[in-house]
Amino acid sequence: DGVNVVVHWDQVAQVAIWDVGQQLPWSQARAFAMVDGAVYDAVNAIAGTPYQPYLGALPAKGTWSMDAAVASAAYQVLVELFPDQQASLRASYDETLATVRNGPAKRGGVAVGARAAARMIAARRGDGAFGDQTWTVGTQPGQWRPTPPLYAADGAWLADLKPFLIPDGSMFRTSGPPALDSPAYAADLNEIKQIGSVTSTVRTADQTDAARWWHDRYVTEWEIKRQLATNQHLNTLEAARMFAMVNMTRADAAIACFSEKRAWSFWRPVTAVQLADTDGNPATEAD
Repeated sequence: DGVNVVVHWDQVAQVAIWDVGQQLPWSQARAFAMVDGAVYDAVNAIAGTPYQPYLGALPAKGTWSMDAAVASAAYQVLVELFPDQQASLRASYDETLATVRNGPAKRGGVAVGARAAARMIAARRGDGAFGDQTWTVGTQPGQWRPTPPLYAADGAWLADLKPFLIPDGSMFRTSGPPALDSPAYAADLNEIKQIGSVTSTVRTADQTDAARWWHDRYVTEWEIKRQLATNQHLNTLEAARMFAMVNMTRADAAIACFSEKRAWSFWRPVTAVQLADTDGNPATEAD
């Protein structure tokens, strides 16, 4: 068997979104969710809608080509997101379509994929992406400020982005971080300081590798889901459904996370450790 067409187009999407587009993780999440949501709706329609559609059922015939539908849906969404990459995306699209025999099945697959993409593009228009929101920068103990190495303040718009599945990005609001002068805060900071120090004597080699691995902007979850789809021999519909669930959930988790970041505007560990002599907690020390 060849590579699952859903896995293949996820790789094409990665090239467009990250390898070329260089989108940061919060932007990547939206793009992947849009691509995989459209692919899922198209394939699910051809399969006879055995699962709940994302943006509503689409008319389709079971004889239509799923390969053509996947390529069409993914291609149309990616071109909308990255118009400057149309030539390379078209080459990938033509390559997939060349493997599908000409006829009604191919034309039907292309058509339902295009309809699924158009619905997704319309649903995300005006969703709040790439707004001009900024983070609140503080100067007092506990207040957030930009951190090294880039001292950047990107992605504040994500807190207001329209979620894909959950009703509202703020629905999982926590009670916030512990008070600066509390034992709980001191315990958290000292644990981070002990394990995170450049000269840490307690951090294991495995922990160091894990930190580097999860911090990679080449998001490791992409390869995890591809390997899962391949190793578990998922068919086109199963892979499309799993990828859509993973990436829509990931996008909504990011939205909820950034909503939480903005709500509490709490300083990050690197700031907290370096300025621990200002936090008013006798059980912490600056490093």
